Amino acid sequence: MAEYFPRASWRTATPQAHGMSATKLKAISANVMGAATINRHGYEVYTYGDPSKLLTGWASCARSVLTTMWGMLIHEGRIFGGLFVEESLEQSVRALDTPTARKFGSAIKLKHVLSYTSQAHPPGSKWSYSSGDHWPMQHAILEELTGETVQRWVKRELLDVLGGGMSCHRVKEDGTNRIYASPRAFARWGYLWLHEGRWRKTQLLDPAFVTRATAGGPDGDGKPWELEGMQIHLSKHEKITGEKQGDTIRCPGVPSDCFFAYGSGDKAVIAVIPSLDLVIARYRSHGYPVETFLGKVCEAVTD
Repeated sequence: MAEYFPRASWRTATPQAHGMSATKLKAISANVMGAATINRHGYEVYTYGDPSKLLTGWASCARSVLTTMWGMLIHEGRIFGGLFVEESLEQSVRALDTPTARKFGSAIKLKHVLSYTSQAHPPGSKWSYSSGDHWPMQHAILEELTGETVQRWVKRELLDVLGGGMSCHRVKEDGTNRIYASPRAFARWGYLWLHEGRWRKTQLLDPAFVTRATAGGPDGDGKPWELEGMQIHLSKHEKITGEKQGDTIRCPGVPSDCFFAYGSGDKAVIAVIPSLDLVIARYRSHGYPVETFLGKVCEAVTD
């Protein structure tokens, strides 16, 4: 099938045309409120609610956009002298040599900050969402490195490139940023990551960074279906009750290569499932938990 990237809007097709059951997808949307778009092979094959409605409630989904910014700066050679991705992530945050970076201990590496293991003793030994205390410091470092605000840089270098009308706005309380977007627009972030950091003919991220950012780290203390990547959630976790696949136990019905931006207490998710060529963006007021929802979408795949 010919590769396709959306421009002003997504191309649309029926679920059946792309190997999905319309009946099963309709059954999912009958039991939830909110809005979602389901994209397969680059086509929008199913929506419910108003997937074009702009929303501010994506909350921690913005963390995955911040990871994208780190990856872009590494790929451009703007930090750590353009070292190979893995070597860059092994560098001490302090080596960035900005006023905020110098506050970090010399043992804390960039991979620790991005994987929420920076506050463990020793760093990297345990995952905890409390390491999000370093999220405002990430924003400060990035602004010191680029000489401009995160929201201005992200909008120009990433969101405007992806299109769809996304924007970035600052939270005054802690100096961090959130994304303002519709489900239909935010799906473009998932499509970028589905294509290993490439948007049309432009490589925004090193594919090795995408692979590393979506690989698991230490067991976390979060929900049992989570295993953290680099500010990106993964569907696999050793503690989950489900079908065992070799050394991996998966969320029932969800391939173990699934990863997603996630926020707002289970309301917001932009999921990418490379093995099924699926991108899903959902915002809900109530309905299925995200792991159940993703499982039901995967069950709708017929090919």
